[in-house]
Amino acid sequence: MLLESKKFRKLCNIGSQYALKYSQMSQSHCALVIDNHGSIISIGVNYSNRTRYNKCNIPGVHAEMESLRTIPKSQRKNIHLISIHPSRSTDNAYKPSKPCKYCLDWCKKWNINKLYYVNDNYQWVCEKVKNMHTEYLSNLVRNSGKHYFK
Repeated sequence: MLLESKKFRKLCNIGSQYALKYSQMSQSHCALVIDNHGSIISIGVNYSNRTRYNKCNIPGVHAEMESLRTIPKSQRKNIHLISIHPSRSTDNAYKPSKPCKYCLDWCKKWNINKLYYVNDNYQWVCEKVKNMHTEYLSNLVRNSGKHYFK
């Protein structure tokens, strides 16, 4: 999917509205899982409720994890993820949204093919997940003192 296409802009707009409406966090995020045709398979937002994961109670869930956990195995082929961090200001429509280390690991486990996100230069980029690497840890992980998302 082309980053400049109407379809992509429409998906980003849907994700932004969804994040701002349903995320409970001050830094609202939304993740859209889409198929090759740009149809939405799953939507997730970050939230702060305590959640059970890997036999641990975690203080919240990232949007990427929430969007991926509900996808049946039968639909885990040729899918892509759009990570959206809408801005509440008018300076930039979106803030940087590259997933953290653990969400990227989840994307690899769920066979996400391409990942769309805003880089540190406030530009949309698309990367093949299998070629991606990051050591970034979100505030949720850094402040919790434990690595819950392994």
